[in-house]
Amino acid sequence: MGQLEERAGLILSIVTSILFCGAAFGVAQTQISHNRESIETYEEDHDRLIAIEHDVRYIRAALEKMDRNR
Repeated sequence: MGQLEERAGLILSIVTSILFCGAAFGVAQTQISHNRESIETYEEDHDRLIAIEHDVRYIRAALEKMDRNR
């Protein structure tokens, strides 16, 4: 009976380890997907901020030019 119990314990340990590895992989993939979506959002926001920065520079330059002409 001792060998059967040892084998059952070993098999149970292996199955448990595989399940935990699978769960960890699933959590990691979920985080990767979430981070990828966040990065895409930040890229869109970055592009908008660059456009706004260029617009502000243009407006400031135009206002300075108008002040010099007064």
